[in-house]
Amino acid sequence: MNKLLGNLIQGFVGFINKSLIKNLIVITLCILFIFVQIFYPYQYYETAHLNANSPFQVGIHYVYEQDTINQIYVEVTRIHDWGFKAIRITLECNPLEYNDLQNQKTDAFFSATDNHGLAVALVIQNLESTDKVDYYLNRWGNHLKYIQVMNGHWRWREWMKKYDFDLALIPVSNALSELLKQEPGWRVLGDDGKQILLVRDRVTVPVAGNTPNEPRF
Repeated sequence: MNKLLGNLIQGFVGFINKSLIKNLIVITLCILFIFVQIFYPYQYYETAHLNANSPFQVGIHYVYEQDTINQIYVEVTRIHDWGFKAIRITLECNPLEYNDLQNQKTDAFFSATDNHGLAVALVIQNLESTDKVDYYLNRWGNHLKYIQVMNGHWRWREWMKKYDFDLALIPVSNALSELLKQEPGWRVLGDDGKQILLVRDRVTVPVAGNTPNEPRF
């Protein structure tokens, strides 16, 4: 019996050692890997949105300015139906013309997110003009739940005061992380070497420090 098993193993090893067979196996594994990469995320989110008690919510970045006004509502609806609870966007507007097409798209976007109850996170790049940022926040700021200020914009302290942020999750490499650590009234809540979480002293944080319903982008 042992001899038979040994012969079978030797035969199998000899079979897969053949150059053609090895190439076919490698190609097959590569194809399977590609399918997993493509379809597993969709399958995960498709099933996860059915579970209201999912351990965390996942956010998605949407470049709505590339779509038409009519497409925006359709895409936001699709994002909602996939189970996402938050959408991250970049600051896009024309402060010089109220009814500019880009402003109309932004109106349509926030109308759709409000209708579906989705949280919106705005990314403010360091090179954005202050007039543009002020225009955007004055017009659409009440639709936002999160604002991400990149690279310690020179007006960061003014925006912190004006919009009364309580929490800041920032890459440790971002200049704003060092600025906030030195800012009176702020303290470090967590630091994993990649991201640092800072909170105002006035905020009471649960002992566990868990916020399971906050989005991850």
